[in-house]
Amino acid sequence: HEHLQQSTQWNFPTYMGSMSLLYLYLSSNQLTSRITTLPPNIIILDLSNNFLSEPLPSVTTSANLTLLSLFSNQITGHIPQSFCKFQGLLELDLSNNFLEGELPSCLRVMEEIEFIALSNNSLSGEFPSFLQNFTNLLVLDLSRNRLSGGLPMWIGKLTSLTILRLSHNKFSRNILVNFTNLACLRYLD
Repeated sequence: HEHLQQSTQWNFPTYMGSMSLLYLYLSSNQLTSRITTLPPNIIILDLSNNFLSEPLPSVTTSANLTLLSLFSNQITGHIPQSFCKFQGLLELDLSNNFLEGELPSCLRVMEEIEFIALSNNSLSGEFPSFLQNFTNLLVLDLSRNRLSGGLPMWIGKLTSLTILRLSHNKFSRNILVNFTNLACLRYLD
């Protein structure tokens, strides 16, 4: 049985830096090796639902990346500062991994982002203050982490939010009246 399981797992290609791929979908496979050099102009990268387990590297040098999906892997460590170069990112999904530590404040460069899913990790710290400039944000899922403190006064500035999930953290304090400014909110957990 163990031999059969090993023979069905796939290693990620060691070097893809010379390819001109723009869209790479390898989700729902059994990829196990670390993420290495990827195509330099990639726009969409989906490696979700695999068995990738190494800490997050600088997955690509592409400044064109708009979607990065690595959910449901076994990735450990911190979210690296190298992610801060993805200024054009619209969707980021790192949920259901083993990430820890605080979110790097340099992620504030992703002001156009619309979808952030970081649930089911071990992220810590207070509600990330850099999010206050993310006025295009539609979905924010920080549930099932170790975030603490309270919701900030500026939460009402995120007027485009339709889905907000904060459950299963260590938040405390009152929910502020500014929360009522979230007029587009359809789902609150």
